[in-house]
Amino acid sequence: MIDREYLAPHIHESHREQVAAGKTVAADKGLHKTFPFVEWDDVGPNAKEGVKMNADYLLEHFHIIPKTISVTVQIGKKHDKDETD
Repeated sequence: MIDREYLAPHIHESHREQVAAGKTVAADKGLHKTFPFVEWDDVGPNAKEGVKMNADYLLEHFHIIPKTISVTVQIGKKHDKDETD
């Protein structure tokens, strides 16, 4: 199950290209120049909590499942009817 702690860094990462392209609310409003993307580990606790609040909203309103799931499959020899005759 996906929770806020798992989803928040992914939400943050999803903004990397947006920030690089200057496609932010602050840039749109002319409030300041575009700043470089800040890695999740360098984001302060208040900003992290804000992203986690975004995660809470999404989890409350949408069913979110991972796109990729690790699956282990055991493959054995196929039994052929001709081999047993």
